[in-house]
Amino acid sequence: MYSAFPDVLFVSFGLLHVPWMDVFAFHVSLHFIPAPLVTMTGVVMLALGSETVSRLGLRKTAAVGTAAAVSVTGAALLLRAPVPGSLGELHQRPGLALVCPLASVDRREP
Repeated sequence: MYSAFPDVLFVSFGLLHVPWMDVFAFHVSLHFIPAPLVTMTGVVMLALGSETVSRLGLRKTAAVGTAAAVSVTGAALLLRAPVPGSLGELHQRPGLALVCPLASVDRREP
């Protein structure tokens, strides 16, 4: 929920996703890391594995898994593409965000 708070601000109040929203678990920068879905799925899997082995009493193994998750996230953030500073720059990078198919339909009567 903490990471989704910028989306709530956007949907509720129209506040755009700007770089200051990175305080919410790197909310904006994570969109620009290499293969964001694959990378962050790997991080989540590492974190879940660390929690599981921690509950089994394997604290050192859990610490290694947690360090790996943090390291992968840090490396991905270091390799990220520059964050666009304007909506125009964002539009020059197609494929960066999912597009709602209904948003591109011309709804005017012929």
